[in-house]
Amino acid sequence: MDNTSLTERKPAVAKKPDRIALAMRKGLSDRSAISSSVFFSSLRPTSKIKYDREMELWDEYLELFPGSDPRDLQTIKHYAEVMWLIARANPKAKAAPETIRVQM
Repeated sequence: MDNTSLTERKPAVAKKPDRIALAMRKGLSDRSAISSSVFFSSLRPTSKIKYDREMELWDEYLELFPGSDPRDLQTIKHYAEVMWLIARANPKAKAAPETIRVQM
């Protein structure tokens, strides 16, 4: 029997699975076969209303903060704060992803 305590034992290092190789074995396509053109799909009518409302808010945000880019993390966090402050019912509550998602 091993007298080493559990805290003294080194944890077993699990080998990381090669997930990309797994995807390749399962038929990952060649990147050159994928089109680089943008794909647009139609929105459902209920989604279109929400999308239009959010785009109006984004346009208003751009008027106050010109040059904002939604790919910039600082910008999107600031915009999420705007959405939270508009939507919150409890002024002392903190923003949470679930709350912001309701607005989107």
